[in-house]
Amino acid sequence: MALKKVEFHSHLALGDTLMVTCAIRDLKKAYPDRYAIKVDTTCMHVWDYNPHLSTFDKPDMMIEIGPKRFTQGSQTRGLHYANGFRESIEDNLNLPIPQGPLKPDLHLSDEEKKDKIVEGRYWIIIPGGKSDFGTKIWPHELWQEVVSALPDITFVQLGAAKHCHRILTGPNVINLVGTTEHPDTGLRDLFKLFYHCDGSTGLVSMQMHLAAAFDKACVVVAGAREPATFEAYNHHRYLHYQGSLRCKNDCENCKQYSIDAKRKRFCGETAMVEDYWKDRKLCPDYDPIDPAKLYLKACWKSVIEGCTNQVEAYGATYPKCQLMIEPADVIKAINSYYEGGALRPSKQPIRVNERKVAIVPTAVQDDGTFPVPINKKIFRMVCNAHAYIGGEKSVTWIMRAMEKEGYHVQLVPSKHVCDSFRKNMGDNVQITNDITTPCDILMLYANDMSYAFTQDEYRIMEKVTADKKILMLNYKLGGAGKAEWTKTWDLYGFLCSQMEEEFLQRVPGVETFVLPPAVDIEPFLADNISYNKTLHLVRHSSQGDNKYPENFNEVIEKIREAAPTAKMSFMPAPSFLNGNARVGKFSFDQIPVIDFLKQGSCYWYMLPEKYSDQGPRTIVEAMALGLPCIADNRWGAKDRITDDTGWLCDDQEDYVEIIRTLNHKILAEKGQAAKARARDCFNPNKWIDAITG
Repeated sequence: MALKKVEFHSHLALGDTLMVTCAIRDLKKAYPDRYAIKVDTTCMHVWDYNPHLSTFDKPDMMIEIGPKRFTQGSQTRGLHYANGFRESIEDNLNLPIPQGPLKPDLHLSDEEKKDKIVEGRYWIIIPGGKSDFGTKIWPHELWQEVVSALPDITFVQLGAAKHCHRILTGPNVINLVGTTEHPDTGLRDLFKLFYHCDGSTGLVSMQMHLAAAFDKACVVVAGAREPATFEAYNHHRYLHYQGSLRCKNDCENCKQYSIDAKRKRFCGETAMVEDYWKDRKLCPDYDPIDPAKLYLKACWKSVIEGCTNQVEAYGATYPKCQLMIEPADVIKAINSYYEGGALRPSKQPIRVNERKVAIVPTAVQDDGTFPVPINKKIFRMVCNAHAYIGGEKSVTWIMRAMEKEGYHVQLVPSKHVCDSFRKNMGDNVQITNDITTPCDILMLYANDMSYAFTQDEYRIMEKVTADKKILMLNYKLGGAGKAEWTKTWDLYGFLCSQMEEEFLQRVPGVETFVLPPAVDIEPFLADNISYNKTLHLVRHSSQGDNKYPENFNEVIEKIREAAPTAKMSFMPAPSFLNGNARVGKFSFDQIPVIDFLKQGSCYWYMLPEKYSDQGPRTIVEAMALGLPCIADNRWGAKDRITDDTGWLCDDQEDYVEIIRTLNHKILAEKGQAAKARARDCFNPNKWIDAITG
């Protein structure tokens, strides 16, 4: 009987993909003659040399697998994460799969097993992590104490260059941060380094799963992270303080349930405690019988802002549970493998085989801060990165362009870094929380941070040391020009001349520039619009309802009376927009922006009366595509649109009267002029000239 061809899909992080290997191994062992298996996952080089996979073109079944339901039961079921995807496959195939070994199933070739990137014996150390997982971080200063206290052990420091990795110092430290990221060979180099090491130490992360895959010693600084039963491997030292803290419960659903239950008890009613267990909207950490039991639970929070038990130390904020772990605890745990005899001390000389890994030369500061490639200037961007809309898209373009200019680019995010921002910011951007170390150019792209400029937390900007400091005020002035530290920068940037004029009234005589948003307009310039069709007004914007007047439905009715055959499309449409057969409603980024705009023959951008928009990038994109534009006679639109390329309106009646007169000849004439103006005036490379000039 032919094997049923099944293709499993999962696109989570590398650590999760390692757990998928357990499930595939267990499935194939249980049913070797039933399924031919193929996978589509993150980091496909995980599967090199895997004997459980087959090659085929068209699968009989494609199944998306994930650990969500398994993870939600992590506090109570006592099962290790290695079972997460196995249970997902069980549910999808409706068959039992016996549990296999609790470790990832990785396979190395004979050549890889012989290929030693580091000659001699060593431990791997990965002390840093992603900026959006601040609750996992243990202070760099404490990691430094560990390596300094163990001079007879060589530590090989690894990690992605773009994450938060300050470099440890000492004669027993080899810095290989950023050297295992080549798309073809990097992951396999990482596996080889773990295969040949004595052990590893780091946070709750991929490193502990890799150590388990090759049966290596491992010391994990876990704080009160995921439950020990869910993450820890038997032969690892999983250092945690779960159950030792009483952290505040900040789940609004749980709070409301507690209030309702208490009210019923005081009123002589029977509290419906059973209802809680049926209501999956409530978080699994809440115990309706005894809310005080919350402190027994492990923590799933990721960003440091979500931690309800924070401690200030070493100039930053950390979870209290992490700081309860001392360097002595880690040192003792590492030494336990030698004291118990599982490992024997070694005095072998250590050297790095440079022909087998590209070692990036680094200039490490005296305080042990992050690696900086020698002979490269440093461009440091301070900005929001927790969203990915207009301002953030411009920031990622600037960072990629500065990389092309030969700069080593660093990102200092105000909060966590969202996935979309991370995917678009450039391959070699380094994420750090270090603002004050000297650099060549520092750019603060303010967005809404400007409102907080007068607060004490921003006084760290007084300590910034850079050859050139650029303050980009792309949204509102806020505290710019009021806080003293904002008055002495080398250059101030704006997206429109109206905002520039307002700032110069606060801080006269400083050097400024005004540029349209940094948008890659080449794809838009390369495409064209068909004007010989029914008038079709299109509108693309962010910020949802905020950018639409409250009486927008009334305006649309007036336009329909003035131009009965006109179509209108919105991406996204305001939530209060009335339905109509000639009105198209799209959700946010439902289709590519260029495909949406191409449906139209005219772009219109009417804002609420008091709304200020310095850009907007959407007008730049529309004009580059060849759309004439109608917008308010103020702010950014006033700098973008001319009489030759569109219309500027002083009130809503202007919009109606202009639209009444439109025909394909007028649209084509102004649309082509708009494309020409975009080509001549909106070149984003002018940003690089302003930044580096």
